[in-house]
Amino acid sequence: MCIRDRLPTVWLRGGFASLYLDLDFARDLHEISNIWIGRIVWLGPELRSSFHIPPFYYYMFYPALWIGSGNVRAMIIFNIFLSLTVLFWLGWLGVKKRNLIWLLAVAVIGLTPYWQKISLHPGNGNTYVIFLLGTLVSLWFKKPIWLSSLFAGAAIALHPTSIFICPILIYEWLRKKRNYLKNFIITIASLIIFWVPNLLFLVITKGYWIRQWLSEPNWDVFLSFDVVHNIKNILLLARLSGIHIILFFSIWLFIGFKTQLKRLKIWYFIVSFFIILLAFFNPMPERYLYGITTMTLFVAVLSLVKRNKKVILFIYLTLLIINLFQNPPKIAERSIVTLENNINTLIRERQINKKQKLALLTVHEAYGGITPGGGLIPQSNDYRFFLRTKGYKALDVSKYAQADILVIFLEDSDFDWQNWICWELNEFGEKELKFATKVGETKMLVFDKK
Repeated sequence: MCIRDRLPTVWLRGGFASLYLDLDFARDLHEISNIWIGRIVWLGPELRSSFHIPPFYYYMFYPALWIGSGNVRAMIIFNIFLSLTVLFWLGWLGVKKRNLIWLLAVAVIGLTPYWQKISLHPGNGNTYVIFLLGTLVSLWFKKPIWLSSLFAGAAIALHPTSIFICPILIYEWLRKKRNYLKNFIITIASLIIFWVPNLLFLVITKGYWIRQWLSEPNWDVFLSFDVVHNIKNILLLARLSGIHIILFFSIWLFIGFKTQLKRLKIWYFIVSFFIILLAFFNPMPERYLYGITTMTLFVAVLSLVKRNKKVILFIYLTLLIINLFQNPPKIAERSIVTLENNINTLIRERQINKKQKLALLTVHEAYGGITPGGGLIPQSNDYRFFLRTKGYKALDVSKYAQADILVIFLEDSDFDWQNWICWELNEFGEKELKFATKVGETKMLVFDKK
């Protein structure tokens, strides 16, 4: 109970102003805002391969947003709730077996830097890890196969890198001495059910996005045999360095030599195989590694618990606590609070109203000039979300020609907006400046149509 109550305090010690609003989450907020205004969203986030995952993630968070009256903090709180629920379940199942060392194990997982990050940042690239841990907990404590399969199905639906859990799922399925066919059907059904919207979309559109992908195939990741380079990048992305690397590999090798339990040994070799396999892939984004990191951490902690190695767990927990003090949270340059202040200023100054159709453009300093993330669209997904949840008519980019007002958010103070030419501006048409103001580091320009 103490751990459950304390973890959110530690995670949120910097407040909501310390949480950076990245462009992937902004994209997701835009899609959820479509649900908010009554649209059906058929497909989930688009991955680097141009492949879409199911929209399960959007609909899972929508009730929290609705209960919070459109306040994005409700989504963050719901994500924290999911994280705490899985950790509390792990601790409860462990203590139920009269093994209090599990509370120490839960504290180690909960205070790991990457776990704090996924708990505070809802998004398919983070939230999938919570369901992946739920799968591992359910499997290890021998819960019904349908529950483990649902957890795994949700994790894969949120991010395909969760597919690494499948060998462990299959192994646990084969370990059951009866009802093979029944359990197989349950497992497959639980994995597929999340993809029903995608399948319906394919039928309705006669395979539209598959035809699009086939016109320009993109496999996302490719084999690369520069093993040393890739392992180095994996360690950097996982934020492992110095003593943490030495401690991690020492514990991992210790587990491999000392683990006697056959079931745990097989889990260990499955995870080890995937660690080695990852070394042969091109360096991946950090979030792609969270899944295998969680599997590794769970097996390592599980092995230490089984051997009752309280001292090793306590030492690692101490290192994590020291890390908390050495890396206090900082105010994010682009936080939820910052964007809300920008929107509230426009409303307070009465520069927009709920009858007007709004076109929005953003120049994002962190991504260089007018092309956030290296793309061609000056996105305003996050601002569109904030305005829509307040009842304003923020248009999709494709409908900017219908807009009455254009609002430009200049987050790059040095940007030459007067000589800016882009497709979105051309869609809006001839314009004249009617209002300009600056809030913090963001300059806001409001234009009427001529």
